[in-house]
Amino acid sequence: MRVLFGLALATSAILLASCAQESIPGGPGATATNDTVEPAPSAGPTAPATDQPAATPADNAAPADTTDSTDNTFTLKVPSTSTGIARGSAEDVSLSIDRGSAFDQAVTLKFEAPPGFKMNPDNPKLEAGTNKVTVGVEVAEDAPLGEHQIRVIATPESGRAVQLPMVIEVEEKS
Repeated sequence: MRVLFGLALATSAILLASCAQESIPGGPGATATNDTVEPAPSAGPTAPATDQPAATPADNAAPADTTDSTDNTFTLKVPSTSTGIARGSAEDVSLSIDRGSAFDQAVTLKFEAPPGFKMNPDNPKLEAGTNKVTVGVEVAEDAPLGEHQIRVIATPESGRAVQLPMVIEVEEKS
């Protein structure tokens, strides 16, 4: 029974470690309709009248290009669980982007880290066709213990940039 419990626990840990947190879509095809933000509530029937004409079906027609706008987007992925790093040490962290079938732009990553953290490289670029990068996270000897967030910002050549927090757990040096 203990063996089965241990095996189940180890399997769960492996599955969790491989999971990633994923951003809303970015890039030139990113629109308010293909991200995870909830739409604003309707003003309802008491909304004030305007002098703008009502929208016609032609105003809402799909563009002539039949490419799905999500094809020209990307999403950023960072580890979904915290990465433990001892004071005065460094660990490699894998970051990736998922590209839509029409998204072929380079994406530059930028990091906003609290004092005591250094990223290497500090602004990696994922060229067209490249989806993964490994970044070294260095923690200073005097970094405060506990969880810290590093903001990862992914900026395409054109279109919307996206961002996600990457959590680093600073641990005591053993």
